[in-house]
Amino acid sequence: MKELGNSLAQLIFVIMVMITLAVSTAALSQWASPEEQGNTSSPTLSASANP
Repeated sequence: MKELGNSLAQLIFVIMVMITLAVSTAALSQWASPEEQGNTSSPTLSASANP
């Protein structure tokens, strides 16, 4: 039973590391190309700000 708990803890640890890497990769990709994100959101913001 103790071995099952250890393997479950290892599995949870690996899943947490994978989620952390995925979030970090997504954040870095958005940080690396902010001009693309700004161009797509600017017209939406200006249109909603000027009713």
